[in-house]
Amino acid sequence: MTDAWNPALYERFKHERAQPARDLIALVQPRPGMHVVDLGCGTGEITAELHAHLGAASTVGIDRSTAMLAQARPREAPGLTFAETDIAGFAPEAGIDLVYSNAALQWVEDHPAQLARVRRWLSPGGQVAIQVPCADDHPTHTVVFELAERYGTGSLYHGARRVLTPAAYAALLFKLGFKEQQVFTRVYGHVLPDLDALVTFFSSTLLNPYKAALGDERFGEFLQDYRDELAKHLGEPKPLFFPMARTLMWGRI
Repeated sequence: MTDAWNPALYERFKHERAQPARDLIALVQPRPGMHVVDLGCGTGEITAELHAHLGAASTVGIDRSTAMLAQARPREAPGLTFAETDIAGFAPEAGIDLVYSNAALQWVEDHPAQLARVRRWLSPGGQVAIQVPCADDHPTHTVVFELAERYGTGSLYHGARRVLTPAAYAALLFKLGFKEQQVFTRVYGHVLPDLDALVTFFSSTLLNPYKAALGDERFGEFLQDYRDELAKHLGEPKPLFFPMARTLMWGRI
């Protein structure tokens, strides 16, 4: 599979992407000598921050993007490692104290089954801290779904089907034996310079599957159509306010 992830493009909006990750870290209850897994670690910057914040005994960050991991591996340190693998196929030994995942599980099918797998990895008192975007009803997403039909790819992003409601996640955590939990949706208000910045923001995430499927020339056309359609919905404000909804969840067994 073509690796369409571009670390430099992704990092261009480092501040906007980092705040939800740090809010998620703040939910974690630290304890000595933790063994931590970060599912979908990307460039590893947040993984390294999490590892240092917890003073963890071990942290492994996994990602399926070779390009992202090339940025992550120089961050390796005592107890902190990275591995190239898919979340759905990852199977660590039991005894994990924290499974952390920031903006990655929206790419993975069957969240009830995935969370059940994660639950089996945890040691007594183990925790999960997970964040998933839930902005599929915003024009940034609905326009993509419309263009996908026009370009014949069909929808290549299924976050709306995969991501559950906060109430459903809360019920699922309870069913899986999490004695404590917090689940909530927060809207992060991003103030971007203009519409082009918003297009670039999603060119590094949501639009990646379309880039891989269409090739450079047709994706260039797709991207221009995406911008044109967004302008019809959002206009050309400068600056542009973009409200990005995300669901954060924490649980401890």
